[in-house]
Amino acid sequence: MKKALILFVIMVVLASALFFVFIRLFGREIDIPIHSASLLIVLSGPSIIYIKSLSRLRYLEKTDTRNPSFKIAERSCILADQSIDFDSLKHKISDKWIIIFSDENEKVIKFRYKMTFKSFGSGAWLKFCEEESRIYLEYFSLGITDIFKLRKMKEEVECRIKNY
Repeated sequence: MKKALILFVIMVVLASALFFVFIRLFGREIDIPIHSASLLIVLSGPSIIYIKSLSRLRYLEKTDTRNPSFKIAERSCILADQSIDFDSLKHKISDKWIIIFSDENEKVIKFRYKMTFKSFGSGAWLKFCEEESRIYLEYFSLGITDIFKLRKMKEEVECRIKNY
């Protein structure tokens, strides 16, 4: 809710700044109907959200195997069973989520929830270390307000891995 309020304030400030720039450029007020101005303000919000989440979506599609460095992220480390291997772990994840990228050599998987009309969902980065028998996970929100889906994804992934 806080981020939505901040986003609304930014949109109002941008619309006001555009209005004053036009007055300075043309030396007079511009006759813009109120419904056109409100449409501009309403459409600028989703476009800002889309641009912000685009970098996270691009990270999922890249072949970069390093862990992400996003501000809103949750990290966890799970001690793996000795019987678990990378292929079966990958199969477990592909049953529930969409795997965007996986690297067999580095043992890294990038996956996400299916996007819906209401939400961009959340994504995750997983690294499997056989030497340490640990699974490193990092979850991040693809949208701005998907923190609850992020926590839900974290619980589901950890539950699936632990109940292997």
